[in-house]
Amino acid sequence: MNSERRHELQQNDLAVYLNKINKSIEPYSKIIAVGVAVLIVGAIALAFYRSEQTGKQSEATLQLIQASASDDPEVLLTVSDAYPGTSAAEWSRLYQGQLYLSQGIQSLYSDRENAEDLLNNAKQALEAALAAQSKDVVLRSRAQFGIARADEALGNLDEAIEGYKQVIEINESEAMDE
Repeated sequence: MNSERRHELQQNDLAVYLNKINKSIEPYSKIIAVGVAVLIVGAIALAFYRSEQTGKQSEATLQLIQASASDDPEVLLTVSDAYPGTSAAEWSRLYQGQLYLSQGIQSLYSDRENAEDLLNNAKQALEAALAAQSKDVVLRSRAQFGIARADEALGNLDEAIEGYKQVIEINESEAMDE
């Protein structure tokens, strides 16, 4: 048998096979087309959603960086309120608490009443950072450490000791445990 005849027979076998497949899926062609269209639309929607989330996270991070340059804890609160559910919101609450804590400790001996208000505000902000249930060990450790320091400055020594024990349990690093 010559090569042209073999090639012709192979083409016929392929044509027959493709024709069988075509006939078997022909009744379902509209359903398949709709399924493919739904998958394409779903993929586009998912890509758009992820893009929006990435943009939101980037904007939140930028706002956090700008707000952290301020000495006003309320500016940091606006980041947390504007971008709930982002890591920047959690970190803004941590920074806010640390700023209140620093201001409270500085005024502890000059204006006791104001210092207590600032330290209580620090505890609230740091507890809010913890309440977000972040998986970030550093954030949780620093927030708990700040709460313990605020309790210590307020004279709540038993609560401070428990807070420091919780910092050790979080186990951020050996340096924090010592």
